[in-house]
Amino acid sequence: MIYFFFSLEQQLEDSEVSALCRKFGKDISLLPNEIDSFFKGITTTFRKNGLYWWMFVHIDFIKLLEKSNIQEKDLKDIQRKINYYLYFIFDPNDKSLTLIRLDFRFDAVVPLKEHRELLLKLYKKTAEKYGFKRKYDLYETSIYFNSESVKIICYDKEAERKAKGEDIRPSEENVLRFEVCLLNRHLNYMKKTYGLEKCLESYMNNEFWTKYMKGNICPIFFKGNYYKINTATKIIEESNFKDRDKKKLRNFLCDVSKHGIHGVKRLMVKDSKGILKPKYSKYLFSKYIRMLEELNINPILIPKNYKVAFGKDKFISNPLDFLQSS
Repeated sequence: MIYFFFSLEQQLEDSEVSALCRKFGKDISLLPNEIDSFFKGITTTFRKNGLYWWMFVHIDFIKLLEKSNIQEKDLKDIQRKINYYLYFIFDPNDKSLTLIRLDFRFDAVVPLKEHRELLLKLYKKTAEKYGFKRKYDLYETSIYFNSESVKIICYDKEAERKAKGEDIRPSEENVLRFEVCLLNRHLNYMKKTYGLEKCLESYMNNEFWTKYMKGNICPIFFKGNYYKINTATKIIEESNFKDRDKKKLRNFLCDVSKHGIHGVKRLMVKDSKGILKPKYSKYLFSKYIRMLEELNINPILIPKNYKVAFGKDKFISNPLDFLQSS
């Protein structure tokens, strides 16, 4: 279980902001840099909205704790550092911060750069939306599924670091990162509907990490390893499925390869009466996905003419195997 990033907020009055400026001897525009210079992994922002000021605190778990694998057991240490931060600013500390965003993450190590590049290309063939989240795939090294409540991101961490001109940490080498970001609207919904307080203690546990990662990542990227059509066909032919199902399953794979997941769901054919109907009903689509899962074949194939280095088994392992099987 790995966490990544979270944001909090605190409402302040004009008099409190003025007191902070006097305390640190800085104008409000320079105050965040002055405060943040004493801490690692913490970014402070002040913003005026109507009669009140808002202080936003963005915290990078990795920089805060100076380690990459953040666990539920680290919660006490994180809270201790936040309390020290608040005491440093507001001494005596009578403030508490409200959670407004939390990012869960899963880092999959994919040693070959060409495999990471290919996987991101294949991911672009997945569904155009999942729930209220819509796909954005304009960039070569990342893919997004965004809504106003939850955001899903997959990207090549090494490529992102290089694009920003930043050093690559050892924990980021060869990493394909998957993130699920819980935004303020979702946190408000959870509080209103389930009485879940907007604080780290409510969400920073194994149960919620598993719930959000599996519930959002797995349905979009599917189970199974990635094959070219010839290898996938061989696996299907050697299965115990009926001959009729084998043929239909192979045709399904070819249609996905040509049209993508979204396109397959919109394919239409004429029935015996000449009436157009979906080629793959919800039942048929789910049936073929289940059959492919049994054979550990991902429904999105590697293009047959795509040049890529394979191992002796002629496939690329699904980097989400650990997450999907946990």
